[in-house]
Amino acid sequence: MNYLASLLNQILNRRRKQLERRNDFIQIMVDHEKQIENEQETNSSEKQAQQWGTLKKSRPYSFHIRVFICSDTNFSIK
Repeated sequence: MNYLASLLNQILNRRRKQLERRNDFIQIMVDHEKQIENEQETNSSEKQAQQWGTLKKSRPYSFHIRVFICSDTNFSIK
């Protein structure tokens, strides 16, 4: 059983490195694995772009600045 597992791992590694390509079930699995990775990368970059677009559309200085006012010895924050 270790022989078969070792052989399968070697085949998968060769296919993932694109050293060998065949038209079989293993190649379909490897191609699908790459497709899923690409979709995840695309989705994460799209989310970042959407977030950046949202930030760009908001007011440039919409954050609040706290102002320290000193009157005699009392400090207050507004």
